[in-house]
Amino acid sequence: MKIGDLVEFTYGRVAPAGQIEGKRSTQAMESKARSLIKTILWRIIATANSFIILAAAMTDSPLKNALVMNASGFIIYFMYERLCNKVTWGRKKK
Repeated sequence: MKIGDLVEFTYGRVAPAGQIEGKRSTQAMESKARSLIKTILWRIIATANSFIILAAAMTDSPLKNALVMNASGFIIYFMYERLCNKVTWGRKKK
């Protein structure tokens, strides 16, 4: 198998794409454009989150501000990924 081949993670087993017949893959292949757009959008959202937390100066402690940023980033990223999973643009069909 060459680097870059799609690998399917199916039922705890790893095999090159197409070698596990009759079983559904749990991963979809996405285009480079989709990955790039998702990355850029996430960096904009993460930067805005950081700016809002720091501008609001919720606490006087840098550690507490960092913890708030981390916790809010965790929640926002979870929601962002769930939303991205609903968008079908940029997914390659097998």
